[in-house]
Amino acid sequence: MKILNFCFLSTLLVIGVFSFTSLAFAGVYNATTPPIVSPEQMSVIGISMGNAVVGDGTLFNATAFNPALLGQAPGTLELLQLRVNVSNDDFSVYNYIQNGINFDPGGTFQNLALDYFSPSSANDAAVSTSLNSFDSVVNNLTNKALQVGVGDNFAVKVTPNFGIEVFDSTHALAELRQGPLVQQLTGININPYGGSSQLGGAVTVLKNTIQTAINTIIPSSNQNGAVKNDINQFKQGGESVNAFATQVGNDLAAQGVTLNSSSLQNLQNQIINGLSNDLAYLNALAYSDTVAMATINFNPFEDFPLTIGINGKVVRRYFSWASLTVSTSSTNQLTDMQNDLEQPTTRWGVDLGLLYSLEQDINVGLSFIDLIKASATIPNASVAGDILYGVITDPAPTVTKLGISWHPVHELSLNSDIDDVFSTTSYYTGLDFFSHFKFGAALSLAGILQLRGGFSDNNFDGGLGVQLGFFGLDYSYAMDDLSFSYNHYAQLKFIF
Repeated sequence: MKILNFCFLSTLLVIGVFSFTSLAFAGVYNATTPPIVSPEQMSVIGISMGNAVVGDGTLFNATAFNPALLGQAPGTLELLQLRVNVSNDDFSVYNYIQNGINFDPGGTFQNLALDYFSPSSANDAAVSTSLNSFDSVVNNLTNKALQVGVGDNFAVKVTPNFGIEVFDSTHALAELRQGPLVQQLTGININPYGGSSQLGGAVTVLKNTIQTAINTIIPSSNQNGAVKNDINQFKQGGESVNAFATQVGNDLAAQGVTLNSSSLQNLQNQIINGLSNDLAYLNALAYSDTVAMATINFNPFEDFPLTIGINGKVVRRYFSWASLTVSTSSTNQLTDMQNDLEQPTTRWGVDLGLLYSLEQDINVGLSFIDLIKASATIPNASVAGDILYGVITDPAPTVTKLGISWHPVHELSLNSDIDDVFSTTSYYTGLDFFSHFKFGAALSLAGILQLRGGFSDNNFDGGLGVQLGFFGLDYSYAMDDLSFSYNHYAQLKFIF
């Protein structure tokens, strides 16, 4: 039975992230495949050691990583472990916005068009000033991971060979990515600005996007004569979108081709949406997992130092993922995203873990998470057009982990893991195999203060903990596996 229900807090976190993004990004589209993430207990202790824990469960109840570690759990009862994390980028983006954003997008793109088609020293100076402001915005707001998470954990070791655990973990992540137009503009040298000849790449992106949008409404066979002139004038910045739609509608009518008001409005929308996509898009992920798990372990051979552990679990997940950008038809898409996030899925799974003692102070662990399992799909995402239509939101891949732990002295732990050996999740997409290696160490001082360090995702992690009787407080500063940004983690715990 859970001690606290985090559903309300989880909902607030998710709504908070999406409300922030919707101020600047009013729309959703499904650009690529959603990430594959497995439900996992998030322990601040393990995170500060690079999550190298498959062979060592002496610091916390690590049965979610390897069920064979139940016998090493430090306490009979881990009650009310509360965890929260925020990313470094949360603070830097907040501070930048609080200090004010000195950027005029309309003026910037007008200066670009004027300088490209009517180059002059005055226009050069205007572009240089605009691009300086533009670079400041791009550097401080794009390629940043806005991330927050909360979780709780309750575990009981009923006997040395049987335990139960319930944990809840909620994550919200948003990353603003640069579109092709932004990439072209940030590649322009502005110290000093070399003149209008540098704007060719950006202007080409704009012209191609405009032409693609026009082609969706006006057949190429009708793009001649006065209509062709209208298109060329619009591409050179001579007309607003609204004025262009009105003029091209009149010129088409003179050719005997009629576009009704709905089609003309759709033309404007297609152009606006296309240009918006060129600027930036925002990948947003939000999911919450509640896992109820029972663990047994046993030694099958009396004179052989091998422990086998099995987890039987039920997973309840809320999941939504999308790419957000400016859109003129955002309402229905955002509603679909919210609906998906409010629809839970439930599945079951079985984990298998092994722990072998090479020596009294050296253990080797091997675990297969979700070795036997069911997958889950959001039940209402069955209508074409829904963001997660046809997508398995909890595919439950079998994740293989291998680890070794050495305790040269009782107070010191040295661990190393190979995580997700066969790359069945999205955590290591595009990375080499060395990125799967994790290293961690922990030193206990007088049983009160713990110093921890680790190496994972090609970056260093660190943290410390204080344990006073049954009360403990832990902190970690570590790289997140999914966003590859540093996060601050804090955890309050009670262990008996």
